[in-house]
Amino acid sequence: DGIRMVVNFDVPQDPEVYVHRVGRTARAGARGLALTLLSPDEWLLMGDIEKLVGQTFPREVIPGFEPSVAPLQPVSRQLVQAKQGPSVRARSGGRRRR
Repeated sequence: DGIRMVVNFDVPQDPEVYVHRVGRTARAGARGLALTLLSPDEWLLMGDIEKLVGQTFPREVIPGFEPSVAPLQPVSRQLVQAKQGPSVRARSGGRRRR
């Protein structure tokens, strides 16, 4: 008998760890259910997971557990870079001058 349901009470920083966790419900062609409880600050992490697997997951707010702050919305990395200015890279190689 395999695992039929996985409940995630936290979202891993690495999307591949999440995929490994929920994949335990689908070994050898079996089907299963993965339920993930999100806090508003984990919303973007779930977006990274959706990008990795190429699909979006339904989200539902549980009555009585509504977040007191709005979930973070994804921001384009290019937009963030533009606001921060050009990145500065350290030079590699060569000798250091004194």
